[in-house]
Amino acid sequence: MRIDTFEFGNTFCIPDNYVGGLKTYLSEVWQSRLKYQSLENLEDNASAKSYERIFHFDGNQLRAKNYIGFIQYQDLRINIYPKIVAQQPQKEEIISKVLYWLSYSKRLQFPFSEISLQQQPFDDWLEAYIYLFTQHAREVLSIQPYHTYQEVVEETSFLRGGLAISEYTQSNLSTGRHQYFQSRYEPFLYDNLFNRIVKYVARLLLSFTQNITNQTALQELAFILDGVSEAEYRALDCDKVVLNPLYQDLKLVLSMAKMFLESSAIHHSQHQHTMSLLLPMEVIYEDFLSGFIKKNFPFRNPISQKMGFLASNELSQQVFATKQDIVLSFPKVIVDTKYKIRQKQDVKRGVSQNDLYQMVAYSIRSNVENVVLLYPKAWNQNSSIDTFTIEDTLACPPRKIQIKAVDVDICVDDAQINAQLANILSVD
Repeated sequence: MRIDTFEFGNTFCIPDNYVGGLKTYLSEVWQSRLKYQSLENLEDNASAKSYERIFHFDGNQLRAKNYIGFIQYQDLRINIYPKIVAQQPQKEEIISKVLYWLSYSKRLQFPFSEISLQQQPFDDWLEAYIYLFTQHAREVLSIQPYHTYQEVVEETSFLRGGLAISEYTQSNLSTGRHQYFQSRYEPFLYDNLFNRIVKYVARLLLSFTQNITNQTALQELAFILDGVSEAEYRALDCDKVVLNPLYQDLKLVLSMAKMFLESSAIHHSQHQHTMSLLLPMEVIYEDFLSGFIKKNFPFRNPISQKMGFLASNELSQQVFATKQDIVLSFPKVIVDTKYKIRQKQDVKRGVSQNDLYQMVAYSIRSNVENVVLLYPKAWNQNSSIDTFTIEDTLACPPRKIQIKAVDVDICVDDAQINAQLANILSVD
């Protein structure tokens, strides 16, 4: 069973007998969210139900929150797409676009974004990730099979390499088999840890994929590694693999394999058919715009995540920390990203009062008169630039603070995004 939905989209139903198990699984997914644990913007709330950080449950009715990606629970697969493309008719274009945005992210180290998905569009997250992993691993390992020196300790009738003293004492001297040796040596092996992990991940993904292209490619990858031993591995085993820095293609294969193992680690011992990979879309949006501005507007000297404080207390201690998303120079502009779809029916043009207060505080504290709020443009939405002017008559001399609220279309090509931002970030 497959269900497609969007962040904060419509509610959908799942079979009643899945509800309890899915809640338990999602709670464990939340507790193991190592990939983005330090990125949470949510308030810690001891009374909050952890599974409702990802979905809101009302009986067997679910509604997605602010994470995109997929959840595979037994034979139920849920795909969650960004809310800004909820009206886009071509789902096949969404995943490749998200991977493009992720390629700019510094906080989310997402290996799948390093490979293009343009040649084979997918509307299913898991199938897209499997395709990227399999095609890259198969291409790399078929052209350049990986051999490496790997340490082996085994009993031999003559000393080979060096003597493994601890193993020899425990297994030979203490048992009266002193005429045999525990030899430690490093043969040049094809049957090494890296190849074993890749083969195990290929076998694991075969149990998840329903796509014929992926099934064929995974079987071919397993055939390439036919001479490699089969064993079960965890994500931590990937950290034991030491690759030469020159082997960047192999490093990418290992990174993708590790992410699959991390995503399937929960309930692993029970061999349940579960896997999930969820990412916070507001972080993707913020990192993309920050990275794009740094790349295309270096002459504005962009600084991201600039830290500061709003005030000092009676003990001269700085309090009320601030974090400005992007600060530009020549001329100076504060840029703040807001991953919200503006509803512009009222005179406030969809800008919340709290957001405006925040920007005024940033402006006064940094002595900057121009502030820009970057909102995402939804697929079926008209973009606009709305300007709010605040007269700071208490300043000496008096000044005007201009706050621009802008909808940025990030679903277009680089040239169009660049042209939009050039117009937005200019100061009249």
